[in-house]
Amino acid sequence: MNNTSRGRNGLIEILRLLFSIMIVFYHGRNLGGGNGALFPKMGFIAVEFFFIVSGYLMAQSAAKLQDVPFDHPGKETLHFLWSKWKRFLPYYVMAAIGCIAFMIIKEKIRAQVLLTGLWDLLFLGSTGVKGILVVSASWYLSAMLFAMLILYPLLRKYYETFTHIAAPLLAFLLLGYLSMRFGGINRYGDTPMLLNGQLLRAIAELSLGIVCHTAVSYLRRLSVTPLTQILIGISVVAGFGSVFYLCHVGNVKGMDAALCLMIAIFVCLAFWQCNWPALSGKFFSFLGEFSLVIYLNHRWIQFFLRIWLPKSLGYRKLMLVFLAASIAVSLLLMLLWRSIRFIFRRYGKKIKALFLVSA
Repeated sequence: MNNTSRGRNGLIEILRLLFSIMIVFYHGRNLGGGNGALFPKMGFIAVEFFFIVSGYLMAQSAAKLQDVPFDHPGKETLHFLWSKWKRFLPYYVMAAIGCIAFMIIKEKIRAQVLLTGLWDLLFLGSTGVKGILVVSASWYLSAMLFAMLILYPLLRKYYETFTHIAAPLLAFLLLGYLSMRFGGINRYGDTPMLLNGQLLRAIAELSLGIVCHTAVSYLRRLSVTPLTQILIGISVVAGFGSVFYLCHVGNVKGMDAALCLMIAIFVCLAFWQCNWPALSGKFFSFLGEFSLVIYLNHRWIQFFLRIWLPKSLGYRKLMLVFLAASIAVSLLLMLLWRSIRFIFRRYGKKIKALFLVSA
């Protein structure tokens, strides 16, 4: 059965932005001493949301291709990854420039030390190779790409078996292993095995997103009344509100895994009944892209603010400046990239001719 949603889900795009802002608060929790910080312990849960939604969308892409022969698994898998990679690459390059500038100006890092960050810059950090971390967000991108490289061909080749059997097993058993082995799903990088904690976390939560897609494919067989749709919408909004609240106050062992499961449930409901026409259109696509830019670039902005602003200002003032600067700089970076993209679309052939000889 090929049940896929039409267009972008505006509510999911709004949630992308809100969870990206949660990450900004989480990373800024120690500013000015951190008194009264928001999401001080469990703001990392935002990453679980990103993984689950990415897994859902990966399964959605595979579902659309069920009737298409999987004759070239290598090419198709790399094409799928390229579609993901090219979306965040321009903003990732901008983030890398900002981070490297900080390391050179403030940290006085030598070139030979900075060279060890090449693995990180090339999205190879989740392989376990030791080196300097350049872009803090790159671990997530590296883990996601490697996990998709493993999961996507299996999903395409054995769609029904993978979605109904393998994905649930990978999701729940790996989350259980991470929780038992490390005491929480946010621990990663020190697992003495072929697949480190980063990859295990990515595989588990992408698989959970695949489980969500399978659940939604069955839920869409149900015909519900307008009243039920309203109640589901209220439940989703209230549910994610409770997730944000628990991310702020929660600090109990096992809470992270419970929140991960809650997110999966509400993501299911959101994709099932919350694809509202009022939340469609280019603006909500913009919000989704904007959330990506904030996520990738907020850390180097924070690093520079630590130089320019005194800690004595306190958490609230520093956090307000940090958030405002992250939003403003991200908007400028989006404008810069869109200007470059416009120029390239207009003069792309002439630019290519400077470097490439046409066949």
